[in-house]
Amino acid sequence: MSDKNKVSTTADESVDYQAKDREAVFEVHNRYMVANTEVDTAKLAEVWDATPTNVYFNLTGHNYRGLEHWSKLWHYYQPRLNMLMPWISWDHNIWVEGDVAWLTCLRLSQAQWVGEGSRGPVDQSLPTVSRATEIYKRVDGEWKAVHVHYSPAALSPRPGNV
Repeated sequence: MSDKNKVSTTADESVDYQAKDREAVFEVHNRYMVANTEVDTAKLAEVWDATPTNVYFNLTGHNYRGLEHWSKLWHYYQPRLNMLMPWISWDHNIWVEGDVAWLTCLRLSQAQWVGEGSRGPVDQSLPTVSRATEIYKRVDGEWKAVHVHYSPAALSPRPGNV
C-alpha cells in the first residue's frame, strides 16, 4: 500500500489544533471588538475572565483590576459616547502555547462625546488609533481574555522611515 492510501490512526495527525486555537482566539477578539463598540458589559463578560486580580491597561492610561472594575468604566462611558464608527482591527498576530495565547494588532474607532464629565481619551474630531496586546487563557475549554494592554499608535512616519 502506498503512503497516500494509508489511513491515519492517530486522532491529532490530521488536525492542526494550534490553527483551531488561533481561530478560536481570533473569534473571541472579534466578539470583544463588538462589545467595545456597543460599550456592552454583558458582552464583555462573555469574553473576559472574571478573576478579580486580572489587570487591564486601558487607553485612558489607567489600570483596571478585574471585570467588575472594567465594567464600571464602561457603565460610565456608555451613556456619554456616540460611536461614529465601530472598532476595527488589523495586522493581527496570534500565538498559542498550550492553554495560553496572545494576540497583537492595531485598532481604529471614532466616538463622539455626548455626555457630562471627564472625556478621557475621547476626541470628537479624530479617530482613535491604538495598539493592542491581548492575553488569553483557556478556562474550562473556552478562551477568555485575562489581560490587555492598549496604547495610542503613532500616526506620524517612523523615525528615519525605519
